[in-house]
Amino acid sequence: MCAPAACRVRSVRDAQQRGLDRTTAGMHEALHSEAAGPILDEAADHFRDSVVTSYVHWANVHLTKADRHMQVRRAALPRWG
Repeated sequence: MCAPAACRVRSVRDAQQRGLDRTTAGMHEALHSEAAGPILDEAADHFRDSVVTSYVHWANVHLTKADRHMQVRRAALPRWG
């Protein structure tokens, strides 16, 4: 897990970039020392944050489309009374 200050993500792109940066650093460290494990764990945390945020946005798009579809269908129903 990353430290609270390091886990703050401003955007999906920021999370992706941090994840790539930490992965690159981890690969470099893997060649030279035992310090790669925690660095790669931090990279995984940033990528997870990016994926979760993307899934939320993707779901919101589908919910909006479904809501719009229901509004159109309701407008097409005959009115009683």
